[in-house]
Amino acid sequence: MPFRTAANIDRGQTHGLIISNASDNSVLVATGAALTNSQPMHVALVDGTGTQITTTGGTQYTEADIDTTITGTALMWEDAADTLRAVSASKPLPVDIQDASVVVDTEFPAAAAITDNFANPTTTNIMSMGMLWDGATWDRAKGDSTDGALVNLGSNNDVIQATPTNLKVQIFGDDTTSALNTDASGDLQVDVLTMPSVTVDSEFPTAAAITDAFANPTTTSVMAMGMGWNGTTWDRLKSDTTNGLDVDVTRVSGSVAVTGTFWQATQPISAASLPLPTGASTSANQSTANTSLANIDTDTTAIQTSVELIDDIIVAQGTALGTTKVGLLAGSVTTAAPTFTTGQINQLSLTTSGALRVDLGATSANATAVKVDGSAVTQPVSGTVSITANSAVNVAQINGVTPLMGAGNTGTGSPRVTIATDQAAVATTPAGNVAHDAADSGNPIKIGAKVETSPKGITLPIDGDRTDLYADSDGMLMVKNHTSNADTINERIADTAGTSAAFTNFSAVASTFNYVTTIAVYNSSATNGYVDIRDGTAGAILFTVPAPTVGGSVITFPVPLRQPTANTALAYDVSGALTTVYISVVGFQSKV
Repeated sequence: MPFRTAANIDRGQTHGLIISNASDNSVLVATGAALTNSQPMHVALVDGTGTQITTTGGTQYTEADIDTTITGTALMWEDAADTLRAVSASKPLPVDIQDASVVVDTEFPAAAAITDNFANPTTTNIMSMGMLWDGATWDRAKGDSTDGALVNLGSNNDVIQATPTNLKVQIFGDDTTSALNTDASGDLQVDVLTMPSVTVDSEFPTAAAITDAFANPTTTSVMAMGMGWNGTTWDRLKSDTTNGLDVDVTRVSGSVAVTGTFWQATQPISAASLPLPTGASTSANQSTANTSLANIDTDTTAIQTSVELIDDIIVAQGTALGTTKVGLLAGSVTTAAPTFTTGQINQLSLTTSGALRVDLGATSANATAVKVDGSAVTQPVSGTVSITANSAVNVAQINGVTPLMGAGNTGTGSPRVTIATDQAAVATTPAGNVAHDAADSGNPIKIGAKVETSPKGITLPIDGDRTDLYADSDGMLMVKNHTSNADTINERIADTAGTSAAFTNFSAVASTFNYVTTIAVYNSSATNGYVDIRDGTAGAILFTVPAPTVGGSVITFPVPLRQPTANTALAYDVSGALTTVYISVVGFQSKV
C-alpha cells in the first residue's frame, strides 16, 4: 500500500495513520482518500502467501467450458415454492415469448395431395378421412381401389332385398308403377319387343377346321365328335394317325372276306389245313428223286477209288523204295522269282534249269553253312561276324560316319571323342597336388575373377544363369554384405497409438525369416519412451530401442538381427501413445 518514510512525516499533520515497520523500525504513514463524507484508508488485499490479489469475483468461465462443480457466479432461476434452480438440460430456463414471429414445430408432415391407396397414417394428418359411427366409437370406412367403398348387405342393415312383390318399375311415359312378373321358379319374365345389336360371349373357341390328331377339347366345341354307346354311357371312338379307326374284329361272327390292296404284300394267316400246290406228293416227282439217288451212289464208288490211290502214296519214314508208290512234288518254272501274297497257298518256284529257289536269309542260326566261292569279289554278309582275337581291323566308318582322328598325346591312332550334348555330367574330382594344411608348393587348382571397374555397367544375367565372379583392379573380390540388393527391404512407420502392430514389408512368408540390419527411431513428443521389436505382434521381444523426448536412436547391427520364427511378420510396440514416434527399419528376408 502507499506509504511515506519517517523523513517525510509531518508531525503536525492531522491526516493519516502512522505505522511502524517492525523489520527496520521505520515509520510508515497510511494514506487515504479525501471524500465528501469520509476519508477511507487505502488498503491492498493479499492471499495467504502475501501475494496481492488484483481480481475478485470467483472463477470466470468461457463458452463450452466443462466443470463438474461450478465455482463463481452462475445463472439461476426461481422454480416452484421459491426454489432456486441452476439452468440445465433437465431444468431449463423458463422463457416468455413476446414476439409472435416464431417458427413452431407442429409435428405435422409436409403437405401432400390425397391419393388412392393412402397408407394408414402414423402421424397427425389434416385431410378428409372417411369415418363411420358404429354407435359407440368412430371407425374408418373400408374400401379398395377396385370396388370403392365396401357396403355390407347382410341382415343387420337397412337394405331390403328385392322380391317380385316389392320390386316395382315405372313404365316409361306413364306415372303408374307395376310389380314385375316372375314364373313359378322366380325367374323374371321379359317381353323382348326390340332386340338391339348385342355381342354375346358364348365361351366358344375361335372357329377352326377339323383335322387329324385333334386334341381332346377342354372347352365347348361344335363339330361331329365320334362317340360310341357301351350300353351305359357314351365313349369316344379310338383311332390313330397310322391305322385310322380301331375295330375289334373278335366280336364279328362268321367269315370275313380279306380282299383289296394292303400295306404289306404278304398277309399273315392261321389255318388248320391248306390245299397243297400243283404236283405236290405225286408219283412223278418221287421217281425223279430215285434217279438222283442212283447217280450219287455211282459217284461215291469213283470217289472211293481215288481215296485209295492217295492212301497208297503215304508211306512211313525209312520205307525201302522197291515198288512203293510215291507222290510227285512239282514246282512252277519262271525266269525270275515270283511275288506271292501273305496267307495264300502257292506252288514252289523253280528256275529254268530246274533248281529250286531258296531264301537263305530265312534259315535258322543253326543251319548248315553256305559255301562262299573264292572269286575275290567282296561278298555281302548279314548277321553276327566273329573276328579272331587281336586281329588288326581298319575301321573306315562308325555308324556310317568317318571317325575323327587327332594328334593327341597318345598318338594319331587314338580316336578323338566329343561328349554328346545330351550326355549326363561326367563325374570328375579335381584335386591339387598339395594336401590341406601342408606347405604351399607346385601349381594348385585356382579360381579366378573378372576385373570390373564399374559394376553398374554390367549386363545383368537372368535368374538361374551361371555368372562370372567380379573383382576390382587390385584383384579384391567384390562381395555384398548379407544378401543381394534385390532382396533388401525397408519401411517407415509413424505411430501414435502405442500398441503392438506388424510391419507391412517385413511380412509373413512361408519358410522365410526376417532380418534387420538398421533401426532408426525418433520421438517428437515431450514424453520419454522406447520401441520394442517383437517376433509377431504378441511374440517375444527381440530388441528394445530407446526413444528419448524430442530425440531418438540409430542402431546398426554388425550381425543382422534375425527373427527366430519363420512365416511370421516382424512387429513393433511403442511404450505408449506418444505423438509422434517415427520408426525406420532396413533389412532383408532369407530362407535360412
